[in-house]
Amino acid sequence: MKLSFRTIAISEGKAYHDFEDWKTWILKAVGLGAEAILIREPMLSGDQLRNIMIQIIDHNPSLLVLLNTNHLINDLPIIGYHQKSDLKTDISSYKNEGKIIGKSCHSLKETLQAQADEYDYVLLSPIFLPITPKKYAVQSLGLEYLKMVCDTVSIPVFALGGVSPDNAGVVMQNGAYGWAGIGSFLGKKGLDI
Repeated sequence: MKLSFRTIAISEGKAYHDFEDWKTWILKAVGLGAEAILIREPMLSGDQLRNIMIQIIDHNPSLLVLLNTNHLINDLPIIGYHQKSDLKTDISSYKNEGKIIGKSCHSLKETLQAQADEYDYVLLSPIFLPITPKKYAVQSLGLEYLKMVCDTVSIPVFALGGVSPDNAGVVMQNGAYGWAGIGSFLGKKGLDI
């Protein structure tokens, strides 16, 4: 499936409950170049997420929205789903619905498996050290590894982890189809709301 986006803003998992918070984040992300958003909010119930999604879509009808596969909302106009690296789910039902399905990957082995499983894209991370501080140690993959993975697979690879508008060009020069970010759309201290 041909992808119509090259930049993905990923929500930070803070479970904003107020639509104004979501609106602020979306406007900031789109203003910084996001062409799609990935809603990754495990703290929200299905009903909470559904209510937020209805408001997001009503306010931004042309926005391309992806959801984590743990939240299945079939009757909203989202473009697809995204799956964490440690989940093993049969994706054929998503494909039959014409949805884009992506997978988080942290190695060439995982990326090759995602390609064999016929995912539409992967998020490969972390390319650089993350922009937002983490509570655990993170080892970045680096540009050489990104290039090696991109040269090895045919699936579109989005670079994630420390990627921002300032260095997006260099990841694209090293084979990435596109880039994704969490902190790059929030700033180092998160969304100012």
